[in-house]
This record gives sequence, C-alpha cells and structure tokens, in this order.
Amino acid sequence: MAKKKFRLVEVTWIDSAFNQGWRLPKFYVPPAECKTVGYLTHDEKDFINVAMNVNDEGGWGEAMAIPRVCVRKIRRVR
Repeated sequence: MAKKKFRLVEVTWIDSAFNQGWRLPKFYVPPAECKTVGYLTHDEKDFINVAMNVNDEGGWGEAMAIPRVCVRKIRRVR
C-alpha cells in the first residue's frame, strides 16, 4: 500500500478565553493566541484538522478541528 503523506505544520490561531470569578468592568479577558503543531489531515473551506499522530496507512489520531476564521497562520515545519 502506498504511504500517505501529511504535512507537518505549526498553526497560529485565536481561541476563546475564560476567567473565573467576578471582575471589575475595566478588567477583561482577551482571546488567547495559541500555537498547535501536528499533521494537517484536512484543509477545508470552514475548518482545518491537525492530528498529533499519523500512520503509514493514512490513518490519524488525536485530531483537533480549528475553525478557519480562528486561523491566523499555517507554517510548514521541515
């Protein structure tokens, strides 16, 4: 069987942030900039999937879906 290749990438993306407890109005929680490194298994119009593990048969595991509107940059890792 032919070996399926996935690109190893670093994705910079924006995530929601959460803060527990009461705060004064002048304090706020900004969204968090995140970086995820993994194999790009799906590159769709509305989302991407980045997996931590892949195998030679084209399978993958521990994948994360990131909405396209949250993605700031996708950089290929060599």
